[in-house]
Amino acid sequence: MIALSFFETGNFLNMEFCIFHDLSYRTTMESALLKIMFDQILEGRDIPGVGSVLRMTAKRAGECKSGMPYTMTDNLWHVVYWQEIWLQELRGEKMIPTMQIWAGDWQGTDEYQFGELREKFLQGLEEARLMCKGELDADRANLLLRIGIHATYHIGQLNLIKRVA
Repeated sequence: MIALSFFETGNFLNMEFCIFHDLSYRTTMESALLKIMFDQILEGRDIPGVGSVLRMTAKRAGECKSGMPYTMTDNLWHVVYWQEIWLQELRGEKMIPTMQIWAGDWQGTDEYQFGELREKFLQGLEEARLMCKGELDADRANLLLRIGIHATYHIGQLNLIKRVA
């Protein structure tokens, strides 16, 4: 099997082509790549780290800025909602029906939820990072990738909303 692989040197991510004869090596490499993704999200090596993006008062996070469709707290509620659903699946917990999941996708919040949501988001990202060890089957790798991509997308939105202030 030929695949594109990434490896870390210092603060940079480099690419190379590899031939894999042993699929266990590939799954171990995939888990390492997922961990690097969560390192980037949490530590902010070449993007603002999530902790710095979310460093603000609850009052400021609860304000709806001109031209923005929702508050930072609303956006954070949404990303934590999905993150928790995917983490529950990774933990092997019973899932709620899909239609119920989508029905609760976006909800209005108040500023007092911001601190709790910020902590849940950071703890969930750390939990996902810790799950990136050893061999991962395709389903687990896919769920971890979803968490990382979804988080990154919304961190970008949160950073934009913060900058509008």
